[in-house]
Amino acid sequence: MYFTEQHNIDISPIMFDNYDQKDNNFRHSVVSTTTTATTASNSTQRLSVESSLEEDNIVTYSPRQNISNNDGLKHKILNRFYSDSKETLCNLQQCISVDYALEDAICSDWMYKYETPSFSFSKTWKKRFYVLANNNVYVFKSTKSTNPAKEQFMLTEDTFVFVTEEFKKGYVIELRKPHFKWHIRCDSVEQMKLWLESMKKIVACIKAGYNGTFNPLVLSSLKLTEDYQLLDTRFSKQQSLPNSGNNNRKRVSSIKISRQSLAEIPDWETLIPPQSPPPRSRLPPIPLPTVSE
Repeated sequence: MYFTEQHNIDISPIMFDNYDQKDNNFRHSVVSTTTTATTASNSTQRLSVESSLEEDNIVTYSPRQNISNNDGLKHKILNRFYSDSKETLCNLQQCISVDYALEDAICSDWMYKYETPSFSFSKTWKKRFYVLANNNVYVFKSTKSTNPAKEQFMLTEDTFVFVTEEFKKGYVIELRKPHFKWHIRCDSVEQMKLWLESMKKIVACIKAGYNGTFNPLVLSSLKLTEDYQLLDTRFSKQQSLPNSGNNNRKRVSSIKISRQSLAEIPDWETLIPPQSPPPRSRLPPIPLPTVSE
């Protein structure tokens, strides 16, 4: 009896130890599952972050494609509203060369152009090659045949051409338009007179309504007054410039029409107001000259 009780008492710790081992094993399994779950979740998060970064990188490179698409859209719009947009762009790219400007040049020479200095030590007057063709003044850096025009000034009816005294150096011609002006410095008085008179004649003809082309023959047949007003010349009568005999003919024809219309009116004499009666009182006698003694 004593042996059995002692045996039962000795066995119980072993059973508890087995239960503790099972509990520990269960805890280890739970910890391992949680660690695997956390590692799996971390790995999935890393993969999702990497994929999102890759997507962000893809988005950052997408504007290049948008730019090309925008260019194509612009061309489509231009072709829709302007069918010859490509031709106009090509024509704009073809600049005026020296040879082209000199074909119908009225005058051409080296002169100086005033440019607004960007720095204090830069030159304000720069030597340039000028060509006056038709009603345009072209500026070139050199006389090379294929050299394109650097600048262009179109003479129109709102252009003022005069000699300015704004600068200390003389012989300076000013070309002025609203919100735009040029200053050209000549080397001599003769050069200044030639260019000033030529440009004045062109502006005067444009103001008079002349729409033809200008060349040395046309300008040589025109004359200006002292205040640079266009005179009626032989060329203006032949080429039917405004302010010529055509206006006089129109005036004569209008006078004839007015006379004919007055004769066709019935009883036109009664419509004219009566004349004032002659004075009734006699005029005072003329005083006789007095003879001095």
